[in-house]
Amino acid sequence: MHVQHTTERLHRAFAPDHFNYAFLQNLDQNRHGHLHVIPRYATARTMAGVRFEDPDYPGHYSVPGPDRRVSMAVLDVLAQLLSDAG
Repeated sequence: MHVQHTTERLHRAFAPDHFNYAFLQNLDQNRHGHLHVIPRYATARTMAGVRFEDPDYPGHYSVPGPDRRVSMAVLDVLAQLLSDAG
């Protein structure tokens, strides 16, 4: 249920063309499994004044990918978009 809710919320907020799901497990002292839900885009999107591109679409995303950082102000806008989509 949580994965479905997360996917629906990301879809409403950012309208991706596809999702990748990566289930990972850490084997350090705090062993745990976790899930990454990765929105994918066939064409560039502009959100919060920032152009987001997915140059590897439709293939697998690059690992490690390029270092992409946005300002705290942009993160706040993106977080608000997710909140509004909830």
